[in-house]
Amino acid sequence: MQVLYLAYIDWNGPWWLYIDWLLLGVFLFMSITIVARANLKTDVLIVFVGICGGLAIESWGTQTNLWHYYTAERPPLWIIPAWPIASLSIDRISRFLNQLFELTIQRIQILVGKLFYWLTFASFLTLMLVFVSPTFDKSYTWLALTLCILLIVTPNDQRFALLTFISGAGLGYF
Repeated sequence: MQVLYLAYIDWNGPWWLYIDWLLLGVFLFMSITIVARANLKTDVLIVFVGICGGLAIESWGTQTNLWHYYTAERPPLWIIPAWPIASLSIDRISRFLNQLFELTIQRIQILVGKLFYWLTFASFLTLMLVFVSPTFDKSYTWLALTLCILLIVTPNDQRFALLTFISGAGLGYF
C-alpha cells in the first residue's frame, strides 16, 4: 500500500509537499522520548497498561459508534500498538515536566494546586459527558465514565496526575 502511495508522487516536482511533516515530527519526538531514561522494569508495566487501556478505549469507542476507522474494524487491531508507545512517551513527558516544575510548584500554595487540579478534571469530565451523551444507553460508556471518575478522585499524587493529563492531552493533540 505504501508503494502505491509513493507512485503518486512526482519526484521531479515539489515532492516535499506530499510528506506529512507533522506526522514525521511526532514519530521522531516519540522515538526520542521513548528511549530517554528507559527502564525495562517500569516500562513493562507501562506497556501492559497501554495495551490494555488502548484495547478497552478503542473497543468502547468503536462499539458505541463514537468514532470509526476506515477499515470498519471494531476495534482495529492495527491501532492497539500505538497506545503503549504513546503511554511510554507520555510517561517521559510527565517525568520531565515534573522535574521542570518541581521547584515552581513547591512555591505555589497547595490550595491553588488542588483548585487547578479539580477545575481541570471537572472541565474534562464535563466535556467528556457532552461527547459521550449519545451513547448513554451503552454499558461500555458507563464503564468508561466510572473508570474516569475513579481515576480522577483517587490519585496518589494530584500534581503528577495533572502533569500526566497535560502531557497526554498535548501529545494526543498532535
